[in-house]
Amino acid sequence: MNAKTGNSDDEQQIARFFDCCETSGQRKINTRISRKARRELIQGLTDLGLQGRSVLEIGSGPGDLTRKLVQLGAAKALGIDLAEKTLEEARERAAQEQLSDKIEYRLGNGAKHSFEHHDIVVLDKVICCYPDWSELVDNTSSVAQLAYGFVIPRSQGLSAFVVRAFIAIGSLGLRLKKCGFTPHVHDFSKIDAHLIERGFRRTHLSVGPIWMTAVYARS
Repeated sequence: MNAKTGNSDDEQQIARFFDCCETSGQRKINTRISRKARRELIQGLTDLGLQGRSVLEIGSGPGDLTRKLVQLGAAKALGIDLAEKTLEEARERAAQEQLSDKIEYRLGNGAKHSFEHHDIVVLDKVICCYPDWSELVDNTSSVAQLAYGFVIPRSQGLSAFVVRAFIAIGSLGLRLKKCGFTPHVHDFSKIDAHLIERGFRRTHLSVGPIWMTAVYARS
């Protein structure tokens, strides 16, 4: 398969990075850096109505965002991820917080799997994991009945040059560690226009030095 349809090599590289290459320390640092972007994502979804809604999170990782949305009032949530060890961690944390009856985690590729409709679909720092964003966005936005939100690396303005340089250096380090995974900086304006063409309207946008957050409502 080509990058457009997604291939097993891409899946394995993404899974290996989050299961094996990313240390707990790196994850904490990355979470701290993107904290504001996640808060903006939650705020944008809350403004559209989170209470009693069903949530689909693509690339749910250890499940921090999924659990937070349920704690804030979502009725149920499904987390999808390519990394099995990370999913096990997410299930354990949900059980510890007594949320297993409301949250389910499954192994899957957001760009290729078929999903049931959900009120809200979120992708927090996930689109940048895929070499081609369109299939992922098309597949996941098609099942969003109320809202669609994501966080991606900043692709506009002077800060975008710094972000691209930082990712390039990081990718070199990953190759030296024999991790084939490479993050991508996709053009926000193209994703934004694509979603609007597909019947969404943007309701929330926040642009930070590194990450940018966008939330859309289905028209």
